Amino acid sequence: GSHPNFLAVERDYIEADKKKIIKAIKDGEPLDDDSLQDLKKSAVIKVDEIREINSFLSKKSFNGGWRVVLIDSIDELNTASANALLKILEEPPSYGVYILLTDNAEKILPTVRSRCVELKLLPLEERVLRRELERKFPAKDAGMITAAIGRSGGFLGQAMELLADVHAALAQDALLGIVGEEFIGIVDGVVVLHAFVAGFFHT
Repeated sequence: GSHPNFLAVERDYIEADKKKIIKAIKDGEPLDDDSLQDLKKSAVIKVDEIREINSFLSKKSFNGGWRVVLIDSIDELNTASANALLKILEEPPSYGVYILLTDNAEKILPTVRSRCVELKLLPLEERVLRRELERKFPAKDAGMITAAIGRSGGFLGQAMELLADVHAALAQDALLGIVGEEFIGIVDGVVVLHAFVAGFFHT
């Protein structure tokens, strides 16, 4: 769902796939699971997508509350979009909060990072993972869910990917045997290494 005080910014679909989505909506015929999995997103978050934040923040907040912008992931910004974000962060409105997600903090511009408060996020408990996975994958048996939880490191997004794609599970087993597992965190189902919060709480 959506909320009038919340904006999520992420990589958009490539133009050809955006047309497929729009056509499906106009025709009233939702894309099937295979078609959805075949959709491809742009390699970066483009500057136009970042500039949407200005339009969002220019509107009055619903019931006078906070307006929250979530960017997933800020290491996927190109140079133009990173510079556009920096300008927004330099003068955040008093009612605005930005949550910037990343799995590679070293790729973030120091000027962006210096305007944020860093939050390291913890894995979810097994009971929470199991409850959500059973709800989202009712056709999967308990053994498969248990295996996905064991490989996920406590992160819902990772467990969901493993259940959705058995090849991903096999690939992860091979990868972990070589390089081991690196700590990551999670915000509302989004796998991340760090979250950076800016806005009213900026430094």
